[in-house]
Amino acid sequence: ESCLIGTHTTSSYIYMLSCEISEQASAVNMLRYDRGTNTMFHRGIPVWSKPIQEALLDFIEYLKKFPQPVLVGHNACNFDIPIVCNRMAEFKLFSEFFSHVFGFVHTLKISQRIFQKYKQENLVSKLLTNCTYQVHDAKEDVRV
Repeated sequence: ESCLIGTHTTSSYIYMLSCEISEQASAVNMLRYDRGTNTMFHRGIPVWSKPIQEALLDFIEYLKKFPQPVLVGHNACNFDIPIVCNRMAEFKLFSEFFSHVFGFVHTLKISQRIFQKYKQENLVSKLLTNCTYQVHDAKEDVRV
């Protein structure tokens, strides 16, 4: 999970004891969690991670710093928004979360209307010349 508002950023590696990171997801985002050692790895390097409930509470605290932010995500309606909303509801944080968020913008739908190639990496190469970044890395996604 990663979020950038202006120059203020927050980011957390999150583990969930209730589910595994699938091989397909791990191949895309380069994350792996070892239950035996309770260690998360990003690109093979151990990273500090936290339980989902702690990360959600930290995210709400971060959002409180801003007046009704609009959250923006590429493919947000199909991925980010359902996951965030379902997890907030699971931990009884849904109302608290939405009291601090104005809404969401789904950049995939916007880009589909404007560009033939609308994957995030295509948009970055088309709109941000001389910009390199790691695709499907939350910190990098919000940076670009």
